[in-house]
Amino acid sequence: YLSYRGQPQQPAEVAAAAAAASRAGGLLAAAKAALFESGAFARLLKAMTGVEILKHAGEVRRFRAGLDYTVAHYGIITSEPRLDCVLSFVNDVAPGAADAWAVGEVGGFEAYLLADEDEEAAGAAAVYRQDGNDAGVINVPAAANTLNLLMRDAGLMRFVKYVSAAAPGSRWDIAMEYVPEDDGVDPPMPESPQQLAAAASGVAAAAGDAAEEANGAAG
Repeated sequence: YLSYRGQPQQPAEVAAAAAAASRAGGLLAAAKAALFESGAFARLLKAMTGVEILKHAGEVRRFRAGLDYTVAHYGIITSEPRLDCVLSFVNDVAPGAADAWAVGEVGGFEAYLLADEDEEAAGAAAVYRQDGNDAGVINVPAAANTLNLLMRDAGLMRFVKYVSAAAPGSRWDIAMEYVPEDDGVDPPMPESPQQLAAAASGVAAAAGDAAEEANGAAG
């Protein structure tokens, strides 16, 4: 897949489509730096999940139709949980396009699966198990302008399924992973309407702070 880091624009002789893709990648890289790496966004994540964020890593990715995917391998398994935060964009304007992405028939979804200890011992480089007894945990379909949060337990692998040549277009995303503080206590769950209202108020305030900080950085 292609990874964008906000580098200078490509030369003028590059085709218009490639130039537009470079500009889009640059804009997403700017959003990653101004918002997803900000302290305000870490506070928003805490308001939504109840966990403190210690550090983060991430990248801007483009998965092109008929070309790109990632591989599940044992080198990406972590010994500690990770909070995955992925903002995805796809072309779902054409009739049937949104459904094609949602059901996964054109690929582009992010899959989580359990590592197989026997395969690990054998040094397997990838795991794609499609039978009824597979070790799949969850598939997260690609969708337009959608933010997905998932707490990934230790021992889980993830990959983005190959985007079919029949896909309506590329899958773009800002893929972040955050290392949460381990205090040995599960985040508390609201138990009453009053607690739910208080939690919603906290999320709204944190979201406003994040948006204000991002706008200030962009300005």
